[in-house]
Amino acid sequence: MFPGLVQTERYMRAVFGTLPNITAEEIDRRVADRAMRQAVLRREEPAPPRVWALVDEAALRRPVADAAVMHEQCMHALEVSRMPTVQLAVLPYSAGGHIGLSGACTIVERDGRARIVNLDDLADGRVSEEPAIVKRVALRFRLLQHEALPSTLSRDMIARIDEELWNGTAPAGARALTALPTAGSA
Repeated sequence: MFPGLVQTERYMRAVFGTLPNITAEEIDRRVADRAMRQAVLRREEPAPPRVWALVDEAALRRPVADAAVMHEQCMHALEVSRMPTVQLAVLPYSAGGHIGLSGACTIVERDGRARIVNLDDLADGRVSEEPAIVKRVALRFRLLQHEALPSTLSRDMIARIDEELWNGTAPAGARALTALPTAGSA
């Protein structure tokens, strides 16, 4: 799925709604918590954090919700990807199988403090400051970054898939109908 920091409220609700036995109140709480975390991207003081986010091409194509929600989600991801402190990259299907398919992660680096990681899994995830785990996750993330498309091509792919699948209209500056290079044409 799209990383939590770039999810719209309606997309979040659709994702949280897949959890078994979840109540409307719990969905509301989780959405509010995630929206609060997203606010750091737009704050002025202290400066917003640098964010490097990866999204698998499957997340662009999987109909987590109806077409209107998916279109809104893709447009929001494009908007966030243009923020000066955010780097959003797509891992295309052409990357094949990769370690990121094992689950999502978040790596937090803070000035003068040890890095921590949040590892998402079916049990909602866990946080670790264990240096060996943090190092292993950081290395795997760097490997995934090398498999991902550059920013411009990632935005082009998001816009193209949005137009193809969710009947959206690409925003100005996106080359929605630009063919991405394939192994045979690159």
